[in-house]
Amino acid sequence: MKKPWKVLKQENGSISIYGNNHVKEIEYEKPEWSEDEEPCFRYKGNVYFLSEFLLIQGSNPFKDFDGYFSDSSFSGILIKIVDSNEGTLKAYTYIS
Repeated sequence: MKKPWKVLKQENGSISIYGNNHVKEIEYEKPEWSEDEEPCFRYKGNVYFLSEFLLIQGSNPFKDFDGYFSDSSFSGILIKIVDSNEGTLKAYTYIS
């Protein structure tokens, strides 16, 4: 397995964050659940819509990021908006 980009230590274990710090372009596509186009990005062969992500607020282990999407109880995707005017973000995988 690749070396984590960052490891967050906690009382009940650690969370490994993987990613290469590359900027992703925000695109617009129609999701299956809507007739309107929504902002999305491509990451590891999948399309993720920003509306699927929960906003990160307060004292949270992911406080350095803007949103997260859980794909299981132990893993998911983190995003950090780079420049909302330019429509770019960075995406990372987390595993606990």
